[in-house]
Amino acid sequence: MKNQKHMAFTLAEILISLLIIGVVAAMTLPTLINTIDNKVKSHQQTVIEKRFVQGLNLYNSLQDGLNNRQYENTEEFLKGLSQYFKMSKICSSSDLKSCMPYSFIKYEKYDGTRVSIHVSDLENLSTLNLKSEDFYEPAGFITASGVPFVLALKKDCSEDPDEPLKNYSSCIDGIYDYNGSKNPNFLGNDIFSIFSAGPDRCVNKIGKVCMASAPFFPTQAEAQTAFSACNSIKNNGYYIDNSGKKKTISKVNNCPNFTSKTDYWLAARIRCENLGYKLPSTNQLASIATELYNAPTQIGDEESYNGTAAATDFTKKYKFTINIYPTLGFNLWSNEEHDWEYSAKTRQYTATSGTRMLPSGTNTDRKQSIMQAICVP
Repeated sequence: MKNQKHMAFTLAEILISLLIIGVVAAMTLPTLINTIDNKVKSHQQTVIEKRFVQGLNLYNSLQDGLNNRQYENTEEFLKGLSQYFKMSKICSSSDLKSCMPYSFIKYEKYDGTRVSIHVSDLENLSTLNLKSEDFYEPAGFITASGVPFVLALKKDCSEDPDEPLKNYSSCIDGIYDYNGSKNPNFLGNDIFSIFSAGPDRCVNKIGKVCMASAPFFPTQAEAQTAFSACNSIKNNGYYIDNSGKKKTISKVNNCPNFTSKTDYWLAARIRCENLGYKLPSTNQLASIATELYNAPTQIGDEESYNGTAAATDFTKKYKFTINIYPTLGFNLWSNEEHDWEYSAKTRQYTATSGTRMLPSGTNTDRKQSIMQAICVP
């Protein structure tokens, strides 16, 4: 009988295979774990909010809990709700810390700055970004399953019983921590808004406009990159950055052919969108003008306004860089292009002669490096 050869893996081949498996696992496991964590978190949020709304529905249908009821404060409302939504504890506005299993809430502003606030600060509606003329002081409670809530009741509630989930937002707001006392106690990670309440994450605010970034001038290098990327963005809605990564950007209508080969407006747009934000609309630029000039009524999108403003507000309060010539002021890009193909809509703000939208043309062409920009959420 002929000798039979037995095929087998060598030790080196086995070790190499194990090494490859280890590398692949190291690359994929963090993403897989993160995906599972996010699904668990989303499910827990859904369960908590669904049970909360069910309690509200019961209170409304059996006791007319929100409709045609007048409360002295949020705590009184919670005591009524507790008959239909199990709570282990209710805390008054002055004792919110007794309903929160930790001392500090952490959150991140839009510029990446991390901030901590003491839970006792939640007594102030402004900490939750709610107005005292609209809401009663917040109160707290802990659900039977250990979820802490801080809730504020609106003074004038117009809840629609036919669409409770949608319309409860006109009656109540607040925050909750879906995993109770466990870390990280971070807004957006384990602490969530019931509807829109939460610490103010804006870097600065001009009236109702939240600034997600400080004012900035796009650099020449950014403007050159934007010029080169424009056709890809126009046709495909993305470009490939210097590191070879694909970056999705809102499509543009036109691409300039400037001999300078720069596009400062698109550079500002790319910077904001890569951060997850956007350039302000013409309406938001008008809202900024309304605040800066203390106008008696909202200034229209394309409207001019003759008034004066303090140049120190421009520079010290809001950190804009002002031009001395030809006017004492500054210009801001909007997110909108002009009909004139190489121009973008821009608003001018001056200390002595008011504000206006600049007409299309060379004053607003996209190669202008003197225009500033801000990012908004």
